[in-house]
Amino acid sequence: MRLYDNPAWYDEKRNIIHLPEEAQKKHKKRQLERTIHPLPSMFHYLLKDFWQARKSPLESTWKRIFRDGLYLQA
Repeated sequence: MRLYDNPAWYDEKRNIIHLPEEAQKKHKKRQLERTIHPLPSMFHYLLKDFWQARKSPLESTWKRIFRDGLYLQA
């Protein structure tokens, strides 16, 4: 979800995801930065679709849907 809100973390030219320090949630062990590579060569096509699609619900919403059986009411 955080990648959806921060498309600048993806460097299409180098085909990497670069996470700045503020992107990390762990408080005990903190790296200054983190780079995720290598990514598959077609990954940029998946990310374009990802960012153009509607944002998925929050985790709490998913839990409520499954807890209340709302997924069965389709």
